[in-house]
Amino acid sequence: MTNFNGFTGLEELSKKKLNPELVPQFNKKEMNLKEAIVWKAVGAIDDAIKEAGEDGIPSGHLYAAVMGHMNLDTYNGIIDILKKAGKVKEENFLLKSLK
Repeated sequence: MTNFNGFTGLEELSKKKLNPELVPQFNKKEMNLKEAIVWKAVGAIDDAIKEAGEDGIPSGHLYAAVMGHMNLDTYNGIIDILKKAGKVKEENFLLKSLK
């Protein structure tokens, strides 16, 4: 199993078919601290892409902004989760929000 900067299980999360309207509740007892941190990072990346507007943001620029907080594997795992959830599309390394 790949270890995403200490977040084991992100690879499995990225493979699941996610409901785009599903927002995990951080106060659920069954969610552990690592899961809450991962979902908070997913939300932050999603918000940054939304803030870029309809023109989108180059993926490399966004990664440069967060690289002090996560490694490239973690970042790519988060982008995969957002794409599979139907919240983000990526064309020629340009990320655009779909919602």
